[in-house]
Amino acid sequence: MAKSNFRWRGWLLAGLVVWAGIPAANPSVQAQTLDLQNWDRSQSQATAIHPTGLAQTQALTGTWQTEVANIQPHDGFIKTATLGPNGDLYFAGNFTQIAGVNVNGIVRWDGTTWSALPSTQFDWTTWFPSFQSLAFVDDNLYAGSAKTNIGGHTGLDLARWDGATWHATGSGVGSIGGIEQLAQYADELYILGSFTSFNGVRASDLVRWNGTTVTTMTTILEQMNVMVATSAGVYISGFNLQNDLLVDHVLHWDGTSFTSLPLEVEASSIRVFNDQLYGAQSNNQTSVLKRWNGTAWVTVVDAVPGIILDYALDSDQIYVEAQVNGQIQLYSYVGNALQPLTDCECTDAYRLYLAHNRLFMTSATDRSLLTYVNNQWQAIPLYRAPDLALTTGADAAYILGNQLLSWENNTWRAIPQPTSHPLVDDMQAADDRSLYVIANNQANEQIVYRYVQGAAEVTMLPTIPATPLSELFVINGQTPLVRTNTGIYRWNGTSWDSLALPPHNFNPGIDLFGYNQQLYALVASINDGRFTSVIYRWNGTAWVEPTAPVDGFAVDLDANADGLYLAGQFEHAGEDYQLINWDGNQFNFISSSNKVIDQVAATADGVYVGGWFSQLGDCACYNLGYWNGSTWQAVGGGTNGRVEDLALSNQQLFVHGSFSQTGNATALGLAIWNPTSTYTVYLPFTRK
Repeated sequence: MAKSNFRWRGWLLAGLVVWAGIPAANPSVQAQTLDLQNWDRSQSQATAIHPTGLAQTQALTGTWQTEVANIQPHDGFIKTATLGPNGDLYFAGNFTQIAGVNVNGIVRWDGTTWSALPSTQFDWTTWFPSFQSLAFVDDNLYAGSAKTNIGGHTGLDLARWDGATWHATGSGVGSIGGIEQLAQYADELYILGSFTSFNGVRASDLVRWNGTTVTTMTTILEQMNVMVATSAGVYISGFNLQNDLLVDHVLHWDGTSFTSLPLEVEASSIRVFNDQLYGAQSNNQTSVLKRWNGTAWVTVVDAVPGIILDYALDSDQIYVEAQVNGQIQLYSYVGNALQPLTDCECTDAYRLYLAHNRLFMTSATDRSLLTYVNNQWQAIPLYRAPDLALTTGADAAYILGNQLLSWENNTWRAIPQPTSHPLVDDMQAADDRSLYVIANNQANEQIVYRYVQGAAEVTMLPTIPATPLSELFVINGQTPLVRTNTGIYRWNGTSWDSLALPPHNFNPGIDLFGYNQQLYALVASINDGRFTSVIYRWNGTAWVEPTAPVDGFAVDLDANADGLYLAGQFEHAGEDYQLINWDGNQFNFISSSNKVIDQVAATADGVYVGGWFSQLGDCACYNLGYWNGSTWQAVGGGTNGRVEDLALSNQQLFVHGSFSQTGNATALGLAIWNPTSTYTVYLPFTRK
């Protein structure tokens, strides 16, 4: 089945998870009762089977193969940084690896070594770590974000690191909004962002918090852009609208009230170094760096060529970044004179940071972190897991990232693509080592072509008369089908046969799969604002024998000889389920409440599941688990980030997601699990 890169439902699930505030993982591993509910249509109700005394099952044995991850990852992104009490530099943003070290969006540099900030094994439940702000209060580091998992805690807007353990800090800003900047003053944490409440207290974008009490704050600013703090107070810059004009301000909060500072610097340029407030004043030719002495702005560096973009300083060093004639130039200020640094070959720049006598520069776009050493700029690799689509056949695997690649002879090979239609809309693998692709051109015209592993070119299939071509399916590992908005087209080897769409009221909610050599359709519909799903069978001329509807919708599905497994959001008898099974006759509900399971890959005897969790039943399963029909089993130690794609090729399980580690092995976003035990695979039945 197609991955969320192409599918509407993967994005819909992510949105519903955030909107509904569904917890993604339990904060601790505890024994749970596994509930399997069998659907008895003769009674029109579900009967529950409650196994008791289930012992934790032994983990599956096998090995991780990581060379499959040797593809170009995406550059990470540093959003913010702060200095710790001992001068260590902490970076935060969206990245899972820096200088070869696996991290969770936050990293510490002590002057020599990069290190992560883990606390327990439950850090292995992160999904796209993306921290926006950092600040220390005494020896505690606070990290602000928008719904991030860390340290065994889920859906946090604000987390606290005490040097050994991560802690949750209340209910945060609710389901909508996020924390953008943090500052510390007088043992209180000042929180700036986009929100209407914090920890249940109604507030408008700005509060202060002493660890117990939330105090709301208001300013004259309609837009607050920068917030920093010294021992003398908190400074906030921004603007408001006066007489239809935007007017900049720099406000000072002394613990009691706000006052305005003279606007002799650019409002957005304020920074704090050595417990002093600084700002830059620029015109088109030269700029000046100034310091606020409590009563007036005092010039520190004058006659800087061009426009000051950023700066960093400590007790004896000053560095300035400026834009001169459209070019980026870095200077050091030594002996009351500016000295140009070696050209950084930068087209744009974001922020400068100085710690342990080392200058760092982050970029406004995705690129490596730069540091200045021995009069030269050096790049520090900063990565996050790549965004990919993944599909496999019986003896083949393919990914789509920056290009379309085929896994052949333990390496990735670029697939030739027609120059007339360079854009891939969807792809599915078959069991004969071939790949079917829906491709698009700039005029939004679509074609279907076939690639066979090892071939130097692709084969064009006849044009399908209907457009748009929405999705590809490969049924029973051999028969391609294309769904459009008006019908279904099945490839018979020489031409396309036309099939009708099954009954539906929500066009994207149609999934095709094979079972017992017959064609089925899973149809999701919306009725009175609620999703329901029904399975139909194609009898050769029409869709017949619909099942009783199940409340909810699937985001992924896969079948084996025992039936269809569906991952998604389902409800039955007042309980939520993220994994259910249809055995050809009835629905079985597998207890998985409050997990995020959004990938399944079925073997002959069970099913792998992937998602965002730390526990399945009584199994400590980190984002990856195996259901053997009665119990959950761990798979190779799991991954340290969300699993977004699963696909089987013979016995090999291809795993893709936002992780940097599988078990004890480094694998940036992609790995293969090779189980030690063997089993017969009757796959693929569906789109996998």
